[in-house]
This record gives sequence, structure tokens and C-alpha cells, in this order.
Amino acid sequence: MRALFLASAMLLAGGGSGHHGVISGRVMNSKTDEPIPHALVVLQCACLSGSRETQTNDEGIYAFRGLPAGTYTIQVLAGQADVSKVVTLSPSKPRSP
Repeated sequence: MRALFLASAMLLAGGGSGHHGVISGRVMNSKTDEPIPHALVVLQCACLSGSRETQTNDEGIYAFRGLPAGTYTIQVLAGQADVSKVVTLSPSKPRSP
């Protein structure tokens, strides 16, 4: 069984009510620090209609774009490993000119 490490970054940009956030990260083997390619990444939030899925690329990187503010569960499935992480994408504050 592989041990996974899930790193993630969040960004929410935009002004007014049209916020569009990004959750991205890298999935790595926690024992060898090697990236895990082609892992299934599932994103869930009550703010979405259903879940979203993607796969990591050859470097273990994934990204979900166009997201509203909310609390998300990121689940990674690779082989027999199953790792979840909860992150919050907060609304950004308007920038002063």
C-alpha cells in the first residue's frame, strides 16, 4: 500500500459576486517523496451541484478551477490508498485602488 501526502493551495480571486477560486495541489508518496501520477482526485462541497473529479498529471499535480467560496473535501484515491483533506475557500476582500 502506498502512503500518500496531499498538498493543496487555494486562491479566490475576483470582485463583486463573481468569485472564481482555484484549488490545486500535488499528490506525493509520503515515504519516497515521489509524485503519484494518474491518481483520482475527487472534490466535494455543498456549494457544488455534485462532485468534480480529475486525475493528477505525470508530476502528481491536480487543479480545480472556477470554484465558489465554500468548505471542500478533497479525496485522493491511488491504488489501495485513500486520503482526504478538508479546505476552506474563503471569499476574497475587494482590493483598494
